[in-house]
Amino acid sequence: MGRPERPVDPDAGPLQRFAYELRSLRGNGGSPSYRTMAQRTGLSVTALSRAASGERLASAAVVRAYAQACGADPDEWERRRQAVAEEAGPQGAEEGNSPYQGLARFELGDRDLFFGRDRLVEDALKLVAAHRFAVLHGASGSGKSSLLRAGLLPRLDALIRERDRGMELRLITPGARPAATHERLLDAPPDGPERLVVVDQFEEIFTLCRDRADRRRFVDRLLAAGEPTSRLRVVVAVGGGFHARCAQHDGLAVALRHNSLAVRPMTRAELQEAVVKPATAAGLRVERELTARIVEEAADRPGALPMLSQALRETWRRRSSGVLTLAAYEAAGGIHGAIAAAAEEVYGRLSPAQAATARRLLLGLVTPGEGSAVTRRPVSRADLREWPDPELPVVLDRLARARLVILDEEHIELAHEALITHWPRLEAWIEANRERLREHRRLSEAARIWQERDRDPGNLYRGTHLAVADLLFGRDTDDDLTGRERAFLSASRVADRMERWTAGRTRRRMRSLAVAFTVVVVGALVAGQLAWQRSHAADLEHTRAAALKAAALAARTQPDDPRTAALLSVTAWRLAPSPVSRAALISALTEPEEDILTGPEPGAGGRAFLADSGRTLLVAGAGTWSSWNVPAHRRTGSGLLPDGQVAEADPAGRTLLLTGGRRLWHLASGTGRPGASGRVLGFGADGHSYVVRDPGPRPGVRLRAVDGGRTLFEAAGDAYPVPSPDDRLVAVCRPDGPLEMWDTARDFGRPGAWGTFRAAGCSSATVVFGAGGARLAVATDTGGVVVWDTATGRQLADLAGPAAQHLAFTPDGAFLAASGPDGVTVWRIAAPRLPVLRRPVPGSPVTALAWDPVERTLRYLAGSAVHSLDLDAALASPWRDRPVDAVLLSPDGRLLAVSERTPAGYLLRLQETRSARVVAELPFPRRATGPAGAARPLLAFSPDSRSIAYGTTVASGPLPTARFAVRDVSPTGRKSTSFDVRGPSASTARGIFLTARGQKLLVGWSTPAGSLVGQTWDTAHGIPSARADDLETLGRQPYHLALSADDTHLATGGTFGSVTVWDTEADIHPKATIPALPDIADCATCTRVTALAFSPDGTTLAIAYGSGALRLWDLALNLPLGGSPTTSGDVIDSLAFGPDGYLYAVGPHVSVHAYPVGPAQAAARLCARAGRSLTVAEWRRYLPGVPYRRVCDGLRPDDGSL
Repeated sequence: MGRPERPVDPDAGPLQRFAYELRSLRGNGGSPSYRTMAQRTGLSVTALSRAASGERLASAAVVRAYAQACGADPDEWERRRQAVAEEAGPQGAEEGNSPYQGLARFELGDRDLFFGRDRLVEDALKLVAAHRFAVLHGASGSGKSSLLRAGLLPRLDALIRERDRGMELRLITPGARPAATHERLLDAPPDGPERLVVVDQFEEIFTLCRDRADRRRFVDRLLAAGEPTSRLRVVVAVGGGFHARCAQHDGLAVALRHNSLAVRPMTRAELQEAVVKPATAAGLRVERELTARIVEEAADRPGALPMLSQALRETWRRRSSGVLTLAAYEAAGGIHGAIAAAAEEVYGRLSPAQAATARRLLLGLVTPGEGSAVTRRPVSRADLREWPDPELPVVLDRLARARLVILDEEHIELAHEALITHWPRLEAWIEANRERLREHRRLSEAARIWQERDRDPGNLYRGTHLAVADLLFGRDTDDDLTGRERAFLSASRVADRMERWTAGRTRRRMRSLAVAFTVVVVGALVAGQLAWQRSHAADLEHTRAAALKAAALAARTQPDDPRTAALLSVTAWRLAPSPVSRAALISALTEPEEDILTGPEPGAGGRAFLADSGRTLLVAGAGTWSSWNVPAHRRTGSGLLPDGQVAEADPAGRTLLLTGGRRLWHLASGTGRPGASGRVLGFGADGHSYVVRDPGPRPGVRLRAVDGGRTLFEAAGDAYPVPSPDDRLVAVCRPDGPLEMWDTARDFGRPGAWGTFRAAGCSSATVVFGAGGARLAVATDTGGVVVWDTATGRQLADLAGPAAQHLAFTPDGAFLAASGPDGVTVWRIAAPRLPVLRRPVPGSPVTALAWDPVERTLRYLAGSAVHSLDLDAALASPWRDRPVDAVLLSPDGRLLAVSERTPAGYLLRLQETRSARVVAELPFPRRATGPAGAARPLLAFSPDSRSIAYGTTVASGPLPTARFAVRDVSPTGRKSTSFDVRGPSASTARGIFLTARGQKLLVGWSTPAGSLVGQTWDTAHGIPSARADDLETLGRQPYHLALSADDTHLATGGTFGSVTVWDTEADIHPKATIPALPDIADCATCTRVTALAFSPDGTTLAIAYGSGALRLWDLALNLPLGGSPTTSGDVIDSLAFGPDGYLYAVGPHVSVHAYPVGPAQAAARLCARAGRSLTVAEWRRYLPGVPYRRVCDGLRPDDGSL
């Protein structure tokens, strides 16, 4: 019995009311199934069920057929339909009345909107008339299913009625058991009417049917239609990718050669019909510019029809006053982006739980084939009813409304295979789960056979098959299995345990027979070799499955145990290098959190503290204390405490403040003494002093030494003093006055910019000294932090941000970390405009911050857990206060070009990237014309890194002129030439691009009108060779370009933040668009692209932005590769992938930094971070049944230093 239909509300509008009436009509007619109705009418199950869904107003033909199948008057129901159409109006039937199908195929009732295929329909009619068995074949997306349903079948039906022939028409898809399912249909009685069976999706006999005997029987029954005495005619439609599989059957091979018709791409005239005529039929108009653009983009492209249809449907949704416009088409993403845009729109509206359900569902609707092929897989509603997922009905409804999936009474399937290839998110899901999906399909088939053979134990899994299934479908990861599949696995596990127990008893008895079988063993060596090969293949598959599991576990454990997650990602790559395991490596490496140590809970009245520059966790409370070495995860001490609550610990972790701030307790000696006559408020920065509030009639505060109690500083009234690390300076906050700075040695107040600053709520956490007292930072009451130089009194930075609760300087005072409700933020004081790091901290609030100078790590305490953030990329990058004028890395990462202004003009310095050895220093060529001081340097390496172009240009002017030199920088080259370049009037030169071997120079000019034009110059003769009047075809203001090493792809990006990757093999056309980063408040230039670089193999694109952010993009998956690595905070002006597995980045303030992005380099860095491999116990926990390996052995980390 089919699944109940989604309820409709007759009071929710005319469409819902009409659907309710149709369902009532069906109920009064005996509730025939939609499959029965389809057999009565010749329409598809999908078309009939959709008519009563309430989502769209069905065509008049479908409504008439629905009424006829239920025994009602078709004319009356057509009149009702027309009344509903008039009542609903154009907006009332918004989603239902689109003249374009989107990803959904055309159905029999859609023939009034099916245009552009008249000639092909006529050719198909001739083919069917000439041959009793005929084949239509074409690429996926060529429109075969729509041609059958809305073209061929309606014409055949009309001809049959016209000629009064009693031929039956039937439309089927093979399914998993084609012969068994359709046996009666293919048996046309000799005395009955002739029957024409149309088989759509014929490739399902390969992708869904696993029973070879059933498959061959089905094909033989179809081919029997070719016999002269047969009462059966057959038309099959098959995807072009399955020719070779069909040719393995002799009869099919003959039919493909002689009885077939190719479903070719539409001609330009046919495309124009397909675009314009459906709109005209719906009373709409299409802009001429839009028609021309679509025809140009879709012409001669096999498989473009579903993309075209989806783009038109999304354009129709954005129509304006009945007109389909080019602007709406571009907003929808065009042919190349409409599918992904529509899918992402639906996915983005799902809750996290619904998104997880959608992922499981969509992965269940595909089948990975041979190699990289992936096809659709219908799933029965009966199987889905076994999912214990309350979100499934909502998700199905939303996917169906968006036409991403098709629902009928019995099955659910993807609307089109184009969704697989043009939705990057789904592609990435499939790639990450390919092996699991493949194994799941095998498991499904094995469970089906086991069930059909009365659960014969001989059909259960054993050996490697069971081991792989246990790895991929353990009891915690079997949510997407059906009840039959779970029962099959459970029975396999029980049988395996029984067989191993029996084998143990038999093994001892068999040893005594070993000698007698020696001759037999020798004779079986050849067979044994073959068995070994099969076993070796199974072992490899087992290992690949283990690697996938390790990669998945790495992602799962990252939030709670980043060190183990890093080791699991290394394990995944060492077990089986693949795109998935490489992604796991990069994800672990770009995650700044490298470790979490969770200490014991302090108990009631206790606290946890971060001491010794973050290297020690101190937990005290409930009468005990314990200390832990944070990097080593090792307890270093423990002891007892007297009664009383723990108030504070000194920064070194040597002394505790107990009982409400009145007693000091020394941990090493286990002794204590009264702190002072007053209340101790807190310790000084180095732990050698503490602050006491005096009681009595003259209240005040004093700074006292821990050893001896000597008074170091005192202040009268309501004040809070915070001492510098050496106690020589004290910052004093007062609720009713400005911030004060006191010199304790000379007992006088220092003047400075802090004198106008008021901070009423100071504490030792929000007022901190840095660089040995040379800097002071104070969190403001309204949010943000102010930093001063204590020697000069000058304000160094005003850091915008939320209210800070804890502050911490690096030892040299170059960086400041702050924690607050939004998490942890790190700034470089020399570049305070934007943070180097923003890190949300969910859960427990941050109670301490500390920098570890040894490991270049920032640690923060949240609850009793210490989190360690790797900030080496920022801390290890020396900062130049005076920026260089231009920097550029050669594409191979071998050379760095630096341009700096000297009194004599600009100087170009070429140096080796890693060693910084200067190769050459060259003066810039003479500037030809232009106002004084208007020159700026421009640099460009050729893609092969053998040549460099350099020169200066005026910013603008009536006749802007530049002079450029081109120099051979190969190890043996010394050739150099120079020439003048003149640009369009009043334009500004934005950049230059040099072709391979330095033969041509492209100069890009920005005009006053805002367009970007380019000139190409022959460098050998210094003359223009071509002019590209408009470079906007490469995106809006593409000021940064990168060409892949094989010249097949070009990446462009500019001020708007998005990056376009172009395919340049035949004609230049966009292949993918990488979206811009989210906008950053008060920073218009932060999201602009500043540098691009392709990896040597062309699979990865590195992108740098104006905020200093760096992004790695996996071009195969069209998804980010890991997160954004922590950078220096400087703008990155140039990027290059080196042959050594490192990505090099350089900016105007920071010299070259190397990021390990090669798998070997990333694995070595992660192993160095962890300091070990997985232990045997950890391995058994995460990868049971897989032989143990010390995956970090033999990986020697290169620190990337230059």
